[in-house]
Parts: sequence; structure tokens; C-alpha cells
Amino acid sequence: MDALSYGYVLAVWLFFVFSSALENRETSIPLLVLSAVCVAVLLYAKTKIVVFCVIAGFLLIGVIWAMQRGRWRALFLGIALSIVPFALAVYYLVWPRALEFVYALQLYVEKGIVVSDESFALRLEQIIAGYKSALERPILGHGLAETSDAIYRNLTSGVDYPRLIIHNDYIVHMVAFGVFGLIFLLGYFAAAFLIVHRARDAAHRRAGLALVATMPFFMATYIVFNMSPMSGLVALAMGVVLATPPEPAREQALSA
Repeated sequence: MDALSYGYVLAVWLFFVFSSALENRETSIPLLVLSAVCVAVLLYAKTKIVVFCVIAGFLLIGVIWAMQRGRWRALFLGIALSIVPFALAVYYLVWPRALEFVYALQLYVEKGIVVSDESFALRLEQIIAGYKSALERPILGHGLAETSDAIYRNLTSGVDYPRLIIHNDYIVHMVAFGVFGLIFLLGYFAAAFLIVHRARDAAHRRAGLALVATMPFFMATYIVFNMSPMSGLVALAMGVVLATPPEPAREQALSA
């Protein structure tokens, strides 16, 4: 498993660990320590999008928890205490990669030059080629089996990238299924939010909402569907969220 896949797997389960730490005072300290250790591992992996997802997911979980419990002072105190150590870690571990991205983006915007950095260049090339491929068959698409070939036929820079993974789930769905691919993704996000929002367990509900909120951003740089490690991860996480049904449904099931 590559660093990006491993980082997202760790990030998703971090949502559940961190949310559970806020729910139960008896286990909060060891769970918060575990969360800190896992965050350190993520920072060392230097995956920018995963770090962004963790920050956004933790903030969302914290805000929902503070709204439910009225613990705004505790939330602001936790943010204040974590700013300095987290900022130092980001500066030494993630900041150099972020500067490389800004430099590559600046060259492309100002001069149209694509830097072969196997990160930004890879994604930019695939997005441009994927957009062209999607326009070739905008209604029904090329089919999932032909997605990679359709995209790589439209590469123009001649950069020899591996043909295994297209680093954008939206492009994959557009090229494979046309406009119906995007409709499916939008419908999935909406359905997932509505289902997770009704989950009975408060800690799992917060973690599920963090997952649903950050998944669209992660999918802009990698794929979740049609890839076993990521698809299985999301399915398991959703299963955990929905393991305890809403109270009315639970009472009906017990009385049946």
C-alpha cells in the first residue's frame, strides 16, 4: 500500500478514535494520545491532502461536539494548545512539499510549463487528458475497463507515468460513465450525508460526518471507488457508523 492509501486509511479511523475520545472521559486520555501518535505518522508521510482532511475532519468533529455539549471553551482551549506543536510539525515535514506544489503551480499558470514531479504534474496531466476523454463520449462514457486507455491516449507532454491509477475519482467517473458518473457521485454524497446524520451513536455520527465531508476533497487527488483498499475502507467505516440504528428503527426491530 502506498503512502497516500495508507495515510487515508489511518485518517478515516482517526476520525472514530478522536470522536470517541471526546465522548467518554474514562478513555479520553489514551485515545487522545493514540490520536496524537497517528497524526505524527501522517505528518511524517508528507501527504498534503490527507493532512488537510485530518485537520478539516478534526475541526468538524470538535465543532459538532461543542455544539452538542456546549463545551466551546474546551474546544478553543484544545485548538490553542495544539496550534504550536502541530504548526512546527507541519513546517518541518509538510511545508517543503507544499512549496514544491506552489512552485509547480506557478510555473504552469505563468508559463504553461508542467514540472515532472510525479505529484502535481501527474494529476494535472491526468485531469487535462481526462477532460478531453470525457468530451469524446460525454453521455455514456468509455466504460470502466477502457478508462485508463482513453485518458492516456490524450496525454500530450510525453511524460511516462504508470498506467495503473488515475489520481482523480471525478475524472474516472466522467470518462467511464459520462454525465451519469457525476450524477452517481453527487447522489452518493447526498445519500451518505442523510444516512450518517441519522446514526444513533453520537461518536460514530460525528466521525461519519467528518468522513463524508472530507471524502470529496480526497477524491480530487485519488480514488475511493473501484479500488479495493479504499472501497473496502469506506464500506467498513459506513458499517461502523450504521451498526446501531436510529432509536425508532431499533425499537421496531426489537418488537418485531
